[in-house]
Amino acid sequence: MASIARSQQLREALSPGIKRWDAILLSGGGNDLINAAGNIVLPKNNRPTLPGNPAAFCNQAALQALIEDVQDGYRRIAAMRDVPGGPSRGVPILAHTYDYATPRDAPAIFGSLGPWLHHAFNDREIPPGDRVALADYLTDRLANGLLALTAGTHRILDLHVVDTRGTMTRAALGHRGDSHDWQNEIHPNGGGYEKLAKRIEPVLEGLLGH
Repeated sequence: MASIARSQQLREALSPGIKRWDAILLSGGGNDLINAAGNIVLPKNNRPTLPGNPAAFCNQAALQALIEDVQDGYRRIAAMRDVPGGPSRGVPILAHTYDYATPRDAPAIFGSLGPWLHHAFNDREIPPGDRVALADYLTDRLANGLLALTAGTHRILDLHVVDTRGTMTRAALGHRGDSHDWQNEIHPNGGGYEKLAKRIEPVLEGLLGH
């Protein structure tokens, strides 16, 4: 989110003299979470012997700081949109939450990237039976942080977040390749993207008045 919020291209696209956009589609926060997972998840000697729930595996201060950083990125992007004299002041920003990834040894096929949660959980010696629940907990915390930006007195005006959790069929635990709706550990395959598009499309059409 920090790199998006600092993007000179985005700033220029929203600056005076550029045509007004109909909407801004934004996908952000997921990479922040997986990149920070190794710092959020507590090492074995710093957590309860029998945690009992996913939250006990986590450094709550680090997790909250990550969520606030992501939220701040969204606020900075909205501020760019609403710059005085900007042509796109108040146009809707449409974002989304993230679906439930299965922690597994399934790196991206287009390079040596990943796996992400799998490595972080291995490094932190997370018991195999707790990994799915922990990954889901992290996904839910991020989702709640994004959804919180659309409500309350401190909400971002004209921000809309589609809750896409539970849209795709979860990848099989232990499967190392394309599984159900997932191409690898964290990225959907074509079928997964199609399901996500069907969730997002009607919301976008409603914002555009179609």
